[in-house]
Amino acid sequence: MKTVILKLDSKIAKIFQWPEFNKAPKILEEKHVEHHSHLKSDETHFVVNKFFHEVAKSLEEPEEILLLGNHANNAEFKHHLQNHHHEKIFKKIVGTETINSHVSDGEILKQAGIFFESYRTFTKNY
Repeated sequence: MKTVILKLDSKIAKIFQWPEFNKAPKILEEKHVEHHSHLKSDETHFVVNKFFHEVAKSLEEPEEILLLGNHANNAEFKHHLQNHHHEKIFKKIVGTETINSHVSDGEILKQAGIFFESYRTFTKNY
């Protein structure tokens, strides 16, 4: 089973293979919002949607996704998946955890380990 951890913030997505700790994460970066603070909200929304589409496209292969990030980014990404023809990817999300945006990769993997230990124990019984 192919499982990934998606660490998402407003401008960067890190995709880790689970439990393959020795591989570097795939990194996707949103482009242009930072340099265009004069953008209208509709234009900013378009740029964010484009970024979320790119992230969603990179999640087509995994069977399970653990989403990590702050509450607002997690909710916005899940909303995007549900409302922009990414329902299959939305259904692959097995958990959502709220974490600080500036945690290290080691902390991300530690949080994933805690989550999956509990998740595997619970789902094994059903």
